[in-house]
Amino acid sequence: MKQKDYDILRELRRLSGGEDNEFEMAVAVGRTFDENCNFNDLDGAIRKLAVPREVKASRSLGAYIDFLRHIGFKSHSLERVDLAHSSLAWALAEKRGLPITLAILFIELARRLGFDSFGVNFPGHFLLSISGSLVDPSTLSVLDRKTLSSKLKGADIELLDQPASPAVIAMRMLNNIKNQYLQSNSLDLVLQVLDYQEALSFSHVEFNGQIHFERGETYGALGRAESALIQYELALNCTDNPSLKEVCRRRMEFFKGASEVLH
Repeated sequence: MKQKDYDILRELRRLSGGEDNEFEMAVAVGRTFDENCNFNDLDGAIRKLAVPREVKASRSLGAYIDFLRHIGFKSHSLERVDLAHSSLAWALAEKRGLPITLAILFIELARRLGFDSFGVNFPGHFLLSISGSLVDPSTLSVLDRKTLSSKLKGADIELLDQPASPAVIAMRMLNNIKNQYLQSNSLDLVLQVLDYQEALSFSHVEFNGQIHFERGETYGALGRAESALIQYELALNCTDNPSLKEVCRRRMEFFKGASEVLH
């Protein structure tokens, strides 16, 4: 592991327990795959946006969304997802990106303009809240709360009014990056992302079970049966999820057999 990676680990751990530092956290995540990702450069680029005086004065959600569309952020779909779509710098320059990447930019700018804004950890599609309204960052459309609530069950309904913590946002962004490495079978880089995610578990111990399980899966794919076994056992002891526990037990039985054959 390079010094840069240790620096990122320390930064993620430091930021994981904070509040309202989503932008800073997203910059740290960006540095995991882009050495040129820089807080000062991104901060300066946002400051240079020529926000009309009436948007600042009115603090109107409609005026804010109109401004974002005026500078180029429009409804779009990504035909093919790659690492660049997780980059704040790329999203700001190209006016496109993954929903969570766009949401971080829109939240940061909204707060600087005096709006109350936060991320919403909606399953499958990250959303943002601005002045109490739920907004889809990909389409810049205001969403119907009742329709969204109908897609959630039980306690999950509270997600619509609950700010996603910076650590949860970083975990979700890193999942996107990890998926890109999995698609290219870059398993050493997958392990590196899991190390970054483990740094976030410093303040969110509920992440640990899934992290250890995925590390076990990766070691298994690399043919490292004994390392996989250790990770599955750690996952089994970390999680309260019955389904994950059962999968871990089955994996452990399989890899114990594989390990005995190797010996």
